[in-house]
Amino acid sequence: MVRLPYSVKDLFSAWLADHFPDRRDKILHRIESIRDGKLNATQFGVRHRGVGVFAEQIADLVALSRRRHGVPAHGPELSSAAFRRPGGGQLPLPY
Repeated sequence: MVRLPYSVKDLFSAWLADHFPDRRDKILHRIESIRDGKLNATQFGVRHRGVGVFAEQIADLVALSRRRHGVPAHGPELSSAAFRRPGGGQLPLPY
């Protein structure tokens, strides 16, 4: 999903106006439709996924493409076994 926090939304809107003036409003409204009426969502778990019909369609398309190309739903299981804590104690703070 596209995230447009802070001044990025103004920059993106201006870029659309310069390069795709006929599609600018449609694109921004589509982003707003997956962001509950805004160009940015701040809630963790929602801001990377979106909500609504278009977000569900994108999720379904990604799942279908993933299955078609044999990409697992989740990455490999991670392990911290190869990492070691450096020796010694905590370094002192400089005064």
